[in-house]
Amino acid sequence: MTEASTLSGRVLDALVSAGLLTSEQVVSAVEQADGSGGSVGKVLAERGLVSAADLRGVLEGEMGVPQVDIESYEPEPAALELLPVALARTHGVLPLFEV
Repeated sequence: MTEASTLSGRVLDALVSAGLLTSEQVVSAVEQADGSGGSVGKVLAERGLVSAADLRGVLEGEMGVPQVDIESYEPEPAALELLPVALARTHGVLPLFEV
């Protein structure tokens, strides 16, 4: 079906396992993304096949990535000091706390 060794492949497999997509939908979206140079996620979203909530649910339930409502958290100063601002901006991350 997908290249399960990549993160996107694992997410796509998890979406199929969760019953949110069929294998055929994944193959079609991957082909379109490859042909257009776009991302599979964008293709799926444009087709209305998955929502951001679907992706968050799969990432949390199937892949162990917890959902965090960042409006409910104040980042700990010690966590912010662990990651240089430029690196955080480059990768689109916000350290909230240190575990």
